[in-house]
Amino acid sequence: MDVKNYAKAAQTAFNARDLDALAALWAEDMTYLGPDGEMVTGKDHSVEREKALWAGVPDIQVELTCFAADGENGVLQGRMTGTHTGTLSTADGTFPPSGRPLSIEFVALFTFKDGLAASERVYYDRVQLAAQLGAA
Repeated sequence: MDVKNYAKAAQTAFNARDLDALAALWAEDMTYLGPDGEMVTGKDHSVEREKALWAGVPDIQVELTCFAADGENGVLQGRMTGTHTGTLSTADGTFPPSGRPLSIEFVALFTFKDGLAASERVYYDRVQLAAQLGAA
């Protein structure tokens, strides 16, 4: 895959709940570092993270507002929106359904290898997410 097309392909696969297409964008040994500071390695961890997000917010959609790539590095900015109608498991805990709408902006930094995402570092406001879930 051409790195410059990564963001559109990822957005399309995420919004369609096409886990196979999404996972096809990631290297087998991909590393993920979220805002909690815990790094995990392996495509399987990313697959499980997306499943947990979709379970907690079944109607979640991502809108990418910016993507730039330079060589093997990329950065994207976007917003996730949806309704918290399922149990949401995150690094910060498990949140029972609240029925509340969510709207979270995020930034993700990527390193690519052979056209696949080899590492992802995600930033979002964890306090804002907790507040929107009714936990703060």
